[in-house]
Amino acid sequence: MFFLAHPAFLLALPGWAALAVYLLRSRPRRVVVPYLKLWRVSEEPAGPKRAWRRPPAAILAMLAAVLLGIVAAAGPARRTAMIGRPVILLVDRGITLSARVGDSRRFIELAAINAPIIERLIGAAPAELRMVPGRESRQVRLDDWVDAVRQFGPTAVDTSLLVNDAVKAALQDPAAMVILISDVSVGVENARLVQIVPDAPATNVGIADFAVRAGPTTQATQAMVRLRNDSSLAEATLRVTGGDSLAVHLPPMGSSGNYFVNLASAEPVIQASVEPGGDIDGDDQAWVVRGRAWPKVVAPYPLPPAMERMMEVYAAHRPAGNEAIVSVLPLGNEMPDSPAMMVATESGPATQISGEVQVEAHELTAALDWNAALRDATMAEGPPGEAWQALVSVGGRAVFAVREQPHRQAWVGFNSPGWGSSPDFVVFFARVFDFVGEGSERYLSDRVGRLDSQWVAAAAVKSDDNGLWPGIYTRGSETKAVNADEVPIPRAQAMDWQGRLQSLAEVTRAGAFDLSWLLAVCAMLCVLIAAATWLA
Repeated sequence: MFFLAHPAFLLALPGWAALAVYLLRSRPRRVVVPYLKLWRVSEEPAGPKRAWRRPPAAILAMLAAVLLGIVAAAGPARRTAMIGRPVILLVDRGITLSARVGDSRRFIELAAINAPIIERLIGAAPAELRMVPGRESRQVRLDDWVDAVRQFGPTAVDTSLLVNDAVKAALQDPAAMVILISDVSVGVENARLVQIVPDAPATNVGIADFAVRAGPTTQATQAMVRLRNDSSLAEATLRVTGGDSLAVHLPPMGSSGNYFVNLASAEPVIQASVEPGGDIDGDDQAWVVRGRAWPKVVAPYPLPPAMERMMEVYAAHRPAGNEAIVSVLPLGNEMPDSPAMMVATESGPATQISGEVQVEAHELTAALDWNAALRDATMAEGPPGEAWQALVSVGGRAVFAVREQPHRQAWVGFNSPGWGSSPDFVVFFARVFDFVGEGSERYLSDRVGRLDSQWVAAAAVKSDDNGLWPGIYTRGSETKAVNADEVPIPRAQAMDWQGRLQSLAEVTRAGAFDLSWLLAVCAMLCVLIAAATWLA
């Protein structure tokens, strides 16, 4: 790639062109001849005419010398790749830079517009392309890297923290020049960081939160939609599945407001949408799906290994989806004033179980082999407090009991060393965790985040990254609603990124072949040719 160090000298080219045209269209050379009036002419002779003529070789050589001198003064050079300073391109494709720009996305347009400027300032150097969010980097060149950016789809992720982490990771290379395309305010100040921001922030009206509360009847089902307004609009139309369209007055620009919609039906999947949505389409819609919400199970004290493994399995298969917390404590501690369960341990006081096993009909005890569970087991004293319902007893003494007042609680007063490896152990304690934590059906949704490859988008999404774009995803019989993050429109301060990039390039440029001296030598040769042919 060629560049000019001092392009202002090229302003002399129009003057050179005018001189060349004058010399090429000059009058014929005047010749002095003796005058003899030998005859009379009736008409005046025509004057000499201008025409394109080749000047003498000396004149042509001087014209060439002047032209070469002007171009040499402009400082032409051929720029090669920079040596010793790697280039890292960070491109933010978060929710705000995934805003629509016609049929494209904002991060793609920013890359396409500024790529020629970056190439002009640095050259066609190799670079490392990192997308945020993204899990891998690509090796590109600064003359064709935009095509690689176009291969990435949009996301609805809040990248304010991710961009900062990506910048810090890139700057760990002490020689790297980092070029960041993002509208996020980066809390890093470094001379090797060059940030390109949009000329103007996006305008948007989006769904910041969406929740549905299902009552005992369909008439009691109500949706709550929180709208965030980052535009000058004052009104919008809100639609929710099972409810009437609602014309709403938007909150002031830069703030949010809650809106409630009564639903005539409680569908398995409920969708909300707002029109007009503005530049960002990732938060124009939101969904909830009907499913079970599981509690978070915690252990303030050490428990037997089998119970700790059980808690890990439960958390992995039933991620916490509500605010309920179930505390699991060894017997001998005081029962807390909250949802909790107590379990017997080998170290606690116990006696050998003997006698007939009585099992009450209950969802917690059904289809379990209690005789096998209590074989070789030890039992503790009865459950503390009042209002306990004994569901499993041996010889008239409770070994498993529950109560629902003042909180749902369970008491497991037996310890069976061999039962921890049986399937009934897992089934039983999963039921107890559900019961104490009041795991029940409700409308659920998740924020955008990567999903494993087993999840499939129920409808076409605009991103190739599973879970990073809102929508409905399914995995076998499971259904998951994924909604966008609530992100205020960032307003990163613009910098003179071209000046900083040029300064970095000037300091670190290597392999740039200067053509000025070659042109100057050619100009001197033309002068010598003109001098040699002047009198020829």
